This record gives sequence, structure tokens and C-alpha cells, in this order.
Amino acid sequence: MRFDGSPLLLKIAALACVAFLHVPLLLIFLYAFTTEEKSFQFPPPGYTTKWFGIAWREPAVREALANSAVVASVATLVALFHTCPGSKRMERTKSPLFPQPSSTGNLGVTFEQLNLNAPG
Repeated sequence: MRFDGSPLLLKIAALACVAFLHVPLLLIFLYAFTTEEKSFQFPPPGYTTKWFGIAWREPAVREALANSAVVASVATLVALFHTCPGSKRMERTKSPLFPQPSSTGNLGVTFEQLNLNAPG
């Protein structure tokens, strides 16, 4: 992350938000490897991967993982099919909301700059 030119308060708020979202995930990940069945102490007394084997033997867990993969795949395809035509339309639209690449290269390189035009 680059914070060049940002106010200090904005930097602190952004880092606090990132910590608020990621610290609980790190704790859950840490406790996924604990050796105790009921571990309410920090740090966990030991680490093991035996719980992953126990969970994998449950058919409901495998079914849930397969279900999640199907939902994620369908959501990805729906998002692609809905956003690609819209982005193509935005590319062709002349609007102040969707600026075209400039000849100076601010927003990208134009075909004229690449010299890709057909000869003649």
C-alpha cells in the first residue's frame, strides 16, 4: 500500500480498518491448529493438523466445500458476462465520467503511440 501525500489520520484509519478485519481471521487460523478439544487459553497449548482430517471425513464438510466451489464459479461467470459488455461500452463512450486515453499517456497508450495503424 502506498500512502504518499495522505493525511496522517487517514493512514491511521486505513490501518485500523485493515487490522479490524484481519486480526480475527488470524486468531481463527491460529486456533484451527490447536491440540486441545476445548481451548480457551492464549496462546494455544500446542499445534496439530488432526482436526482437518476429522473434518474431511465428514460428508457434510465435503458437500459444503463442493457447494461453495459451484457458487463461486457461477458468481464469477455471471460477473464476467455482466461486466465485460459494460466495460466495452464504457471504453467506446465519450463522457467526462469515462475519460479516453490522452495522447500524453496519462491513462494509457493509444494506438497512434504504438504505431499499430495499417500502412497506407
